[in-house]
Amino acid sequence: MTEKWGHTRDGGRMPALTRVHDQLADLFIQLRSLEFSEIGALGMPTPESPGITIRHRPLPVEVALQEIENLNPTVFFPEKTTFKIGHEYINALIKLGRNRLFKTKNLGVDSREAASEVVYAYHEFYADQGPRWVRKLCSIDIDKGPFVLMHGDMALHGSNLLWDEKLNLVAVIDWEWCHTVPVSCFIPPAWLTGFFPNPIRQMCLFRISHRSEMIGLCESIADRSKACFPQSSLAHEWNHLPLEPFLMVVLPMLYPETIDDIFWDFMMHKIFVPPQSQVVEKRMEKFLENIEVQGFIDRKMAQQEEYDKAYQAYIEEHGESLDCHCQNCQREEQNFNVLRELPRLSPPSSSG
Repeated sequence: MTEKWGHTRDGGRMPALTRVHDQLADLFIQLRSLEFSEIGALGMPTPESPGITIRHRPLPVEVALQEIENLNPTVFFPEKTTFKIGHEYINALIKLGRNRLFKTKNLGVDSREAASEVVYAYHEFYADQGPRWVRKLCSIDIDKGPFVLMHGDMALHGSNLLWDEKLNLVAVIDWEWCHTVPVSCFIPPAWLTGFFPNPIRQMCLFRISHRSEMIGLCESIADRSKACFPQSSLAHEWNHLPLEPFLMVVLPMLYPETIDDIFWDFMMHKIFVPPQSQVVEKRMEKFLENIEVQGFIDRKMAQQEEYDKAYQAYIEEHGESLDCHCQNCQREEQNFNVLRELPRLSPPSSSG
């Protein structure tokens, strides 16, 4: 299926891949064109204020995930609060991510070594090396706006796009988490190289492939802009979008569960000089010597054990398998079956 989905030998796109890119381009161009003066969620017209505009607080999908665990994430996004400058929104996202680390009982680890790596990755992103990338992101003029509408869950999960067997994009679902963001936080999806169990790791390890797909998508954005959506600046903005600091800062701020993969598979290779693995190993050893850090990891391991026991007890009581068969997961599986051969690409061949 590489003939169907990949590039031609001279680096051009196959028709099916171009068709997918064109439809994605239409979607992102339309979203980019919806500009507002505040960061928040849309609300319906009122007698005092006609028109659909920003009326509610922005709620990233991470807020919902933390609410399930009763981590009180809405304290960072108070009800009836919108953000008029970009820095306020960025600061709220940073607090939200740190909240996950400190309050969750489920780091998703099965050993102390794994827990140590997760905690260290959070430390590097929030307290040490990551902040300089955040500052670089914020050095762009993000405070004045405009702020553009973003689907809250599509950068990480392609399952929100429904396609038919003829590769028509028939629907985009799950808009309940959409909100406006600074233009520099309006980013392309991580899954452009295909639908993988871990799109972040795939993007980090195969950056050339992701960049190749970005070039193709930007070509479609430029073409579709001329034909249907004049004056869109999106092709120019995304053509000049490096993986760092944008994708690799915005993604973990929006989806803190990606911090572990982004640090170990990408960030450490950009931050430190070779041999990076040895440099990071020594830094982590020194970090783990701190008694407070050791105590924190002890607590996290105890909480993880408590969580795992409670989860296992729930499974035994309800007799449910570990594989979810809910309607939502079945819908995603059906959609993935249609798209199972979407481009898992190598870089375009340089041969003629």
